[in-house]
Amino acid sequence: MRIVGAIIAIAIILGGVFVVLHMFAGALGQVTPKRNESVQTCLGHQRQLAQAVQMYLQDHNRAFFPEPDSCAWTVLLAPYLSPGVYDCPAFTDGTGTAAAPEYGVNAALYGVVETRVLDPAATLLTADLAKKAMRGTYALASDADLGQPHVLKRAVNVCALDGHAETVIQQAKETLPDALTRVGITLTVKQAPTLLP
Repeated sequence: MRIVGAIIAIAIILGGVFVVLHMFAGALGQVTPKRNESVQTCLGHQRQLAQAVQMYLQDHNRAFFPEPDSCAWTVLLAPYLSPGVYDCPAFTDGTGTAAAPEYGVNAALYGVVETRVLDPAATLLTADLAKKAMRGTYALASDADLGQPHVLKRAVNVCALDGHAETVIQQAKETLPDALTRVGITLTVKQAPTLLP
């Protein structure tokens, strides 16, 4: 009888520990199925943007678009994309548009010839855009323009020029730019030198 009682007591204690750990994980902002779905949708949208950029490059002698005068960069890609791709559900539900996207493009790529980029896998193409940067050309001009969707807290969705997309999670005491550096992605565009004739 004592053994059965001890087993029941252990089961109750372990159940309580499990409940506490589950609550603690939720408080730390672990990705739940709903959050995971939003994150995956955002990553998918950024992959679609990367594919649209590749189509644009094919149509324009591998040269990136120039900095737009008075519109969002995504307006230049509108012929290659469906309307819903500009919205990041981790930020909002359905408010991103071609004229006001929730993703930014690396402003250092404006006018660059793609074949001169030395490391496409390390060159940031698009990322979640900070709310304060959602204006003008909607570009990522500096690290401060990187956004952190409210469901991710200490993370950002990014897509490199080679088309791979990932969620970069900040470690303790790490800034967002440091997290990008840790995974080998940068806003800096390293180009091959121009050869003189």
